[in-house]
Amino acid sequence: MKGQSLLRPSQWEFNRIGFTEEEKQFFYEVWETDSWKGPVKRYVFSEPWRFVLRVRPNIIDKVKRRDETIEKRLQEIYNYLRRNNYQRRLDKLLRGYCYNGWKGFEDPREKHPFKDRSFHQILHEIDAGLL
Repeated sequence: MKGQSLLRPSQWEFNRIGFTEEEKQFFYEVWETDSWKGPVKRYVFSEPWRFVLRVRPNIIDKVKRRDETIEKRLQEIYNYLRRNNYQRRLDKLLRGYCYNGWKGFEDPREKHPFKDRSFHQILHEIDAGLL
């Protein structure tokens, strides 16, 4: 079993915690060698005997109840979107991007009306009343 010890915050963590001046008096500075950063100033609690460390079990004792009719309806909607190739379109609308790899595949039913046409052709169709 791994031994327990009190937190030994670094200088940045110690300042971030926001102890009062009275609370800071219970700590003293120690220089420790960290494998990543080299020497690091840590603050150690001067009276660790004041605390009794204990282990609390980390057990999941509550589970969210699931409604079968809602789960079934959500699965039907998901199957409809996937079957009709609307999942990518939904991702594009909700997130602004699609999960389709590095290529920008597009559904032929969602073709952009101005794609592969010159600006001159588009202006001509607007003037002719076709668009």
